[in-house]
Amino acid sequence: MTFSDVRDSVIRPLAIFFCALTCLFSLGPTQFQLSAIGAITVIFSLMLSPSGYWNEIREKGIAALLFVVLIAMGYYFSAFPPKSIKGGWELFRSLFVFFAGGVLLSRSSEKQTMSAFFRASWVAVIILVGLYFWSISQWEWRWSLRNNGVLSELISGIHEYANVAAMCLLVAACAVMYDRQYRTPAVWALLVILVGILVVSDSRGAYAALLFCGLLALGWWKKPFFYMFWAASLGLIVAMVWVSFFHQGDIFLGYTIPPSFMERIILYQGTWSAFLDKPWLGYGLNSFKFAPDLIGGGLDQVMPHNIYLEILFSVGLVGTTVLVVACALLLKGSVNQGADAPRLLLYRSGVLLFAYLQFRGLTELHLNYKVYVALFLSIALIHAGGRSETTSSGKQATLN
Repeated sequence: MTFSDVRDSVIRPLAIFFCALTCLFSLGPTQFQLSAIGAITVIFSLMLSPSGYWNEIREKGIAALLFVVLIAMGYYFSAFPPKSIKGGWELFRSLFVFFAGGVLLSRSSEKQTMSAFFRASWVAVIILVGLYFWSISQWEWRWSLRNNGVLSELISGIHEYANVAAMCLLVAACAVMYDRQYRTPAVWALLVILVGILVVSDSRGAYAALLFCGLLALGWWKKPFFYMFWAASLGLIVAMVWVSFFHQGDIFLGYTIPPSFMERIILYQGTWSAFLDKPWLGYGLNSFKFAPDLIGGGLDQVMPHNIYLEILFSVGLVGTTVLVVACALLLKGSVNQGADAPRLLLYRSGVLLFAYLQFRGLTELHLNYKVYVALFLSIALIHAGGRSETTSSGKQATLN
């Protein structure tokens, strides 16, 4: 058996599986050992396609250069140089895994990629179900995981637990919606279990983010849903800004604002005030948790629970512009209406993962290594879907 045989029958399927697993677990608990999975992804991709790295860097070179500038700013212009270098290191690691994911996803067969996502989803389901029964058995068998102290001790809470299920659900639901070949009993069973996991998680933030992703997905079917998506997004942002910075009291439109969000309001206001003190270059990557005196409010937090405010706090307006331009360059040209059906499916799955990350970032998430990996692998998936490839007959495939 030659190396090519081993590569095609063993290494390639394993590499794509670990790439899918990395993407699905990126927003989950640290106990999932994402760093180890990411390292395996990089090693396998180097074995599969060393030249693929050069192609990825060449195609995304300007964007990669902009991210390097962001790292340099996070280190050299930080108020906490010894601390923020860790943030730069996390960003560098995520960039490396991103290129590995890009090599694998954009140069592998669509069938292998989607199969890997489904296998990774089943692995995630097994872990999440096991965590569920373990945590409720230690918590007097209450079915809902909200305020479950055992789960908060095992991982950081229901949000990370629900995020993994939501990422899996988006890929599976997108496949079922846009390609008939994935409407199998195994995939339907996966969807049912994932919905059950999300119900018991009682993660309202995940529900809201999935609702927006649903509107976006329906927009590919009927244009009016796109307008609903953008209108709802704008309404959500305006409402959050109003409640966080202008509203008085804990009653909004007749509803009591939860105590957890009231605490976030203090964080938002403190983070914004600190940003205004250093608006251009910020305080450095990964420096928020080392600056509780800048935030005030008597809160000792590692993040502001809003990735947009964290970007402004960490790298200021200049760095935020760099990050936005880099993402725009990575996404440029990814929308290709002439793409064949499998590639279009990958593209749309990547768009939904990207959208989920953005909406969850309004009240959750922290811009560390895991979130950057989710961001970059989502973009890599979009990039893979944007490439138009013809079928063997020379004609474009169409969605069922």
